[in-house]
Amino acid sequence: MSQNYTSVPKVISRNLHYLWLFKIPDARSVETIHRNHINGITKDQFKGLHQVVTSEPRAFLNLDLRKNTLKKKFPSEH
Repeated sequence: MSQNYTSVPKVISRNLHYLWLFKIPDARSVETIHRNHINGITKDQFKGLHQVVTSEPRAFLNLDLRKNTLKKKFPSEH
């Protein structure tokens, strides 16, 4: 659990199975998460998805990083 993704040691962040992303005001963290864990959509698409999903209070984007398809990786999105 961390409030700042970029301060998590790489050995930990590269071995994650799940990410629950609440609203992240830091664009650098969102870009780093995209670069390290997301493929199949562009950085801008991921940033837009994150903004839409986390626009409500206490909402979060759930990522299952063990999955290799977008539909499975974003289980909370349909």
